[in-house]
This record gives sequence, structure tokens and C-alpha cells, in this order.
Amino acid sequence: LGDRWTLLIVREALMGASRFTEFQRGLGSISTAVLTERLKSMAENGLLVRRSLSGKRGFEYFPTPACKELNAASSAKCCLVRKRSSSSISVT
Repeated sequence: LGDRWTLLIVREALMGASRFTEFQRGLGSISTAVLTERLKSMAENGLLVRRSLSGKRGFEYFPTPACKELNAASSAKCCLVRKRSSSSISVT
């Protein structure tokens, strides 16, 4: 989960990306090797469901409930950090 790109891949999956090229387009500078590894790892760890494309080469990836929970947890943490950051700034 702590790997670089994982949370961004979660975001893309939850925004509707399911094909490799859709993830690549949404992530910009990620290398094909890294994206391939992350998608495979996330599927093995239960964050994504990996399905073969019928009659075609490649796979589709779909978010699991665990992926959605991870997104909710990371969003909550982000909001908490922002809240603490803004409350520690004093205005004079």
C-alpha cells in the first residue's frame, strides 16, 4: 500500500479507469513496467479485481470494496492533515 503510485491508481480506478491505457492516461508519467507491477500487486492483494478481456489481449481492473475503503481512509487522513495545518497557522 505504501508503494509510490498506489493511491493514485486507486483514485483512477474509482473514477472509472479499467483498462491499462486508461490508467496510463490518468497517471501521466508512470512507466509501463511500474503500472503493470502495481496493477498486478493490487489485484493479488485484493484491492482490484483483474479480469481477462474476452477475445482480446489484456485485462480489465475493477475496484473492490477494500479499494473503496482505502480511498475513504486516505481521504479522511488528508482532510485531517489539512485541518490541522490550517488551524496551526496564526493570523496576525
